[in-house]
Amino acid sequence: MEYKSARKILSENLQSLMNRKNVTQKELSEELGVSQSTISNWIQETKYPRIDKIEMLAQYFNVPKSSITEQKKEPTYQPTTIAAHLDGEVADLNEDEMQKVLEYVKFLKSQQGK
Repeated sequence: MEYKSARKILSENLQSLMNRKNVTQKELSEELGVSQSTISNWIQETKYPRIDKIEMLAQYFNVPKSSITEQKKEPTYQPTTIAAHLDGEVADLNEDEMQKVLEYVKFLKSQQGK
């Protein structure tokens, strides 16, 4: 595992959490009561938040503080297919219908932690 600075790790993790929750810097800054430039500074690795802000981030994203401050482990295998067990009904889906299923799965994942 390559060495990354604490600021780099926080930046990557914060961006990942923001993408997963589909939240902008402006929205996050309003939720935390900080300026948008503060969020930008964290992402650009020019500043590092104080512990109270890390706790607020963890609470907002509903994750442990370590998910914000610690480097992620080596990626593990994650399947890229969806196993839909609908008694053979999936075979009858056309491309548009399957796309809607995939969009619904993304929607459900975006609702986690809200």
